[in-house]
Parts: sequence; structure tokens; C-alpha cells
Amino acid sequence: MHGKRPILAGLLAILAVGVAVALYPRRSSPPPASAASASMQGAQPPDSMPRDTTSGRSNPLASGDVGPASLSQVLTDARVPPERLFLDAAAVRGDMANAILHSDRFDAFMTRVERESDHEALSRAQRYRAAMADWLTRTAPQYAIERLACTRAACLVEARAPAPDTELLHQALEAAATATQQRYFALVSVARPHATLPGTATHRLLFTTDPKWNAIAMPPQTAVAPPRP
Repeated sequence: MHGKRPILAGLLAILAVGVAVALYPRRSSPPPASAASASMQGAQPPDSMPRDTTSGRSNPLASGDVGPASLSQVLTDARVPPERLFLDAAAVRGDMANAILHSDRFDAFMTRVERESDHEALSRAQRYRAAMADWLTRTAPQYAIERLACTRAACLVEARAPAPDTELLHQALEAAATATQQRYFALVSVARPHATLPGTATHRLLFTTDPKWNAIAMPPQTAVAPPRP
């Protein structure tokens, strides 16, 4: 029995590596929902705001970047382009996408994205929503797409469902991408209890539509020193 322990440990290590790689697909591979996705149920970050020391007023650009702690106050600020909040040079910022999807101001952010969308983004949103709704009507009618809005490089979805499982919505997105020939490349999704309907879950998705952003980047974890004996 002792001789099997190294083998078992090796298999577990291989499985762990496989899960990590699934978040970062190759650029040449097609974008199935499971290939570049992350399901994050983290708590909403605390609310704070960098200050402009010259005027004493809150300035979302004072620190040179927007972080999760200041996000809730800049989601509707026209001085910060929506995509800057969750895209870096080559990947989706996973911590920021997670914070946006969990934010109590998500609906206001969706309204802003809809208002600032150009014609191409509006058309893409209409195609995705129609295709996802059609698939869900035929496959899982208990699921409903409540909102879908797009920027030039990404889309956001809010849906209602009887369960917190996001798998059916991922399948609906994949079916919509096939039906509309509109590929997606990275996906972040969260589920939380519906604000007004007991026993119902709210699902929020953020996915990219530009192959430049086909990975999800998470900030490095800060190491914690062990307590001294």
C-alpha cells in the first residue's frame, strides 16, 4: 500500500496542472465554454476611493489605475472607459471581472455599456441575446436572459435561473456563438441569490469577443509568513 502513495500524489499533481491550464487556452484553439472560463464566487471587495490631492475630490484616475477596492464608485463614471476596468494588454483581469459581476452597481454599469455601445456592439448584443434565448427556450425554459450588453471587445450577461449551476448558461453561450458565428474567447461567470425572488439565482457572465483577450489573468497571491514558534 505504501508504494502506491507516490503514484497517487503524481496523478493529483497532473490533475491540478490540467485545471490551471484550462484557464489559458491557445490562441489557435476554438473557444468552448470550458476552455477559457472561470467560476468565481468571491465576496465583493470593500469600497474605497483614491483622492485627488490637488482638489480633494474623488478622482478615479488619480492612482493611474482602477483596482477592485475603488471599482464600485467608477462603474458609472464616464472618465473611465468600461473595458479599461476589466481588460489589460492581453488578458481579462480576473479579479476585476469578478468584482464587476458581484457589484451592487452591476445593473447601472450594464445601462452605461448599453448607452455607450456603438452600432457593431449593439448588433452583436442583439444577435447573442436572441440566439441564447432561443436555445434556452428549447432546452431550459426555466432560464431567462434578462440583460445582455456589449462593448467593442466583450459582452456582459445577466440571467435568471432556478439553480446556481452555470453549466446550462455556458452551453447556451456556446450554442449562440455557433449559431451567430460570433466567437468568444474568455469567460468569467458568477451566481448569487436573486435580490427579490427567493429560491432563484442571478447569473452574471462576462466574456470577450476579440481574440486578443483569450485568457484570464489573476493577480499573484501575497505570501503569508508562518507564525513563529
